[in-house]
Amino acid sequence: MFINKLLFEKFFLVFLLFSFISSFSQENKQIDSLKKSITINNQKNWSIYNEISKKYYSINRESCLKYFNLAINLNKKNDYNKGSLATIKISL
Repeated sequence: MFINKLLFEKFFLVFLLFSFISSFSQENKQIDSLKKSITINNQKNWSIYNEISKKYYSINRESCLKYFNLAINLNKKNDYNKGSLATIKISL
């Protein structure tokens, strides 16, 4: 009975590890896809930066802030205050 419990615990830990790796990999694929959709001189890039920022929130806070700031700066550059408020609201 003790051996069965140990086997179950090991199996469960391995399962959790693979689940974590799989979800992390999926997040990276989504981030890469979003980065590829950024175009030069597109005013709508702020929403892409916003999405990337949200994806990075639980993975890498430094990258999260980087893309958040890119979204805010793009909105300021284009005088798009409604987009800035949406960026702040989504990021909170």
